[in-house]
Amino acid sequence: MKNRRRGLWAAGLCFFLLAVLINTGCAASRAPDITTTNKQKRSEIMKAYDQALKGEAEAQKFIGTAYVTGNGVTRNTARARTWLERAAKQGNTAAQYNLYVLLAKEPGASPADAAEAAKWLRAAAESNSMLAQFRLAEIYRRGESGTPRDMKKAAVLYEAAAAQGYAAAQYNIGRFYEDGIGVAQDASTALSWYLKSALQGQVPAQLKVGSFFKIGRGVEQDDAIAFHWFERAAKANSALAQYNLSVFYARGDGVAKDLVQSYAWSQLAARQGDAMAIRKADAYRQVLSPEQLARADALTRQWSTQDAPGSSHAHRENSYFDIGSSKPISGLEAVESVAPRGHGQ
Repeated sequence: MKNRRRGLWAAGLCFFLLAVLINTGCAASRAPDITTTNKQKRSEIMKAYDQALKGEAEAQKFIGTAYVTGNGVTRNTARARTWLERAAKQGNTAAQYNLYVLLAKEPGASPADAAEAAKWLRAAAESNSMLAQFRLAEIYRRGESGTPRDMKKAAVLYEAAAAQGYAAAQYNIGRFYEDGIGVAQDASTALSWYLKSALQGQVPAQLKVGSFFKIGRGVEQDDAIAFHWFERAAKANSALAQYNLSVFYARGDGVAKDLVQSYAWSQLAARQGDAMAIRKADAYRQVLSPEQLARADALTRQWSTQDAPGSSHAHRENSYFDIGSSKPISGLEAVESVAPRGHGQ
């Protein structure tokens, strides 16, 4: 009799556990709690959800990312993880990277979650995600998360991301080639990568290109080209570039000599606390005529209210630039969730 009761109890426990597992899976897969009132968006989400249930990886990534960002649905980390894992296991690169970000940023993440995050980051990097390659390069360069520093591995990953057009990686691999870190020192190759990054609007890279042309490093010296790149950085509100323009105008390097313009640029740099610019601006006030000072002040006011110069980039000359111009590494690869092909209009 006792054995029979034990058998019934064990059978009941098994059914209970099975029910829990089934209900848990159903809860994770149940229809999204749609919050948007836009009919097209609601239809798009439901169509993507139907496809996700059928096993389409791109749709699963879409639903998982929507849960992370709260894009049209109630934010739900558990459901986000479920759907991203399903897509990631099918080899969806964006889902693999997004899953890494989700697990790595989760408050109070367990060692198991950290290990899982690292696994998906490496999977995404191997699948040629430039964001994953860049992030993994950062880990190797800094020696983060218990990973030993390895500059050669960092260089390989930076260059892979740079080759795909990631501006921050282009700047960093440029630094590696300039300094001979993880690669053979090569000023020409460094300049090539800096130029690619500079053309995408990265101010630190623009400063590098300007300085390389100014001193003739890895390229024939050319003040006019140097002036062009310093001017682009100055109009993006780099204090260093603004001071350099002040010097160029004072000497007539690559541009017609103009003390009024020189003073105006030195004032802009001085307002950002550049010590050399402060001294230069003070000196100009002693030698320029009242009419020249008035013209320079007018230029300074004009530039201060225009779109360029813009907001400060707070660039530190001796630091590595970690954030890209279009897709921050701290965010999800699909923050603006785009429905998979075949969904919506």
